[in-house]
Amino acid sequence: MTTALEAARQYFENAIERGVARVTNTELRVHVCNVTGQHREVVHGTLDSIGYGSLYDAEWYKTLWRKETTDNGRVVHRRKDEAMEEPNYDTPRKRAALKRIVKCLPVDGAPAVVTTVIDADLFLEAVTERNPSTTVDKVAAIGDIRGGRYDLAHVDTGGGYVSRSLCEALACFNAQRTVKVLALTVACLDKFRNTGVFQQALREKYAGQPDQHAACIADCLDQYDMIDRFAYQRDAHALRLEVFIFCLSTQV
Repeated sequence: MTTALEAARQYFENAIERGVARVTNTELRVHVCNVTGQHREVVHGTLDSIGYGSLYDAEWYKTLWRKETTDNGRVVHRRKDEAMEEPNYDTPRKRAALKRIVKCLPVDGAPAVVTTVIDADLFLEAVTERNPSTTVDKVAAIGDIRGGRYDLAHVDTGGGYVSRSLCEALACFNAQRTVKVLALTVACLDKFRNTGVFQQALREKYAGQPDQHAACIADCLDQYDMIDRFAYQRDAHALRLEVFIFCLSTQV
């Protein structure tokens, strides 16, 4: 059985072979969970703790990589070799996905937008092209949007999936009804990932449904109507993502 540390090393070695200088902690977790079958809490102990047996204690990691925290609080792993190239977020597929998301914005007036995307510059470019008068707020996490009034909230989980924290955040959107359109980007899944009490409860609730992951997201937002849904992959090596776009229902 592959351990979490072995799966992590495999992921980093593949990144080096592709010439990638930086990987996100979220993408690393997704890979390790997929390979080992372990749930998020178990993987967290290996990837995010310190001391013997942890990722940061591994000699190969300390030799080749370093941990950094971005301005919006996200953990990334960067190659110590400065000659390596950054991952390319600017791809035709990514731009097409962002343009499709911002189509819900009016082309006139001064709409308000909030985003959690790590590559905010591309999103800002798409928004400006749609409507130059749009105001954009950038926040670190979905929980920071609570209470704000926006025409569009663009929430990119970085390849995350339905979890207790995400369901709770979506429930706040649902209750407050202060965001007109919500564009949610998650990992492209049809079933629930990992084990644990919460995930098992979801499996039991949605047993027999062919599209369980999407059904759970829609149920969390019963005050909203799904107006668009599509999947895309930034490039051949990136995680396949799915975008759900919800509009606040006029039926109160």
